[in-house]
Amino acid sequence: MKKILLVLLTLCGSASAQNLGIFGPTYKIAEVDAFEWIVNVRLPELQQSGEIDNMHKKLQDKSKFKVENPKGTHLPAATKVKVRRQSLIYTLTRDVFDAQGRMLFNKGKTANPADILPESNKMLLFIDGTSITQVKFAIQEHKQNNFLKIVLVTGKPLELMREHGLSFYFDQHQRLIDRFQIKALPAKVYRQKSELVIEEVAL
Repeated sequence: MKKILLVLLTLCGSASAQNLGIFGPTYKIAEVDAFEWIVNVRLPELQQSGEIDNMHKKLQDKSKFKVENPKGTHLPAATKVKVRRQSLIYTLTRDVFDAQGRMLFNKGKTANPADILPESNKMLLFIDGTSITQVKFAIQEHKQNNFLKIVLVTGKPLELMREHGLSFYFDQHQRLIDRFQIKALPAKVYRQKSELVIEEVAL
């Protein structure tokens, strides 16, 4: 390895640069700079022909369509009442310390929301926004409970908001129905003491 390195150093050391002069005629680069052509030629042409305005209009229409028609998930209508309950009591799986290393909570300590949170009428109501029956049901439920939030799984929330003067939410990417494992609609999600209740309602 040392011998190879020595040979390389010797070759590099003996290399020298020489000015060999100019052989043959030279020419300026004939091609137009692409960036300058776009800025100085193509963009003015598109602006003058109205093509840029058309592109802006198409982008606006496409964005508006996506907002007015969000991609949803179709779930079947519930045929019977089905209630599931999930415990909200949390048990620590390890000791918890503060920044100084002092013990805050021991492993195995439980936290019960019923001990610190008052009873609440807050509720999520998941519906199919394309079903007139479910929309009417949701509006009626909202009249009885102002803390209820109507969440569309599919449908047009902005159109329903304009039509009924109520706030309609949308479950983007079906994250909530996956989280609560909702399989049929309409479905209510609410808390009772230390439990989360998922109730599918048959209309």
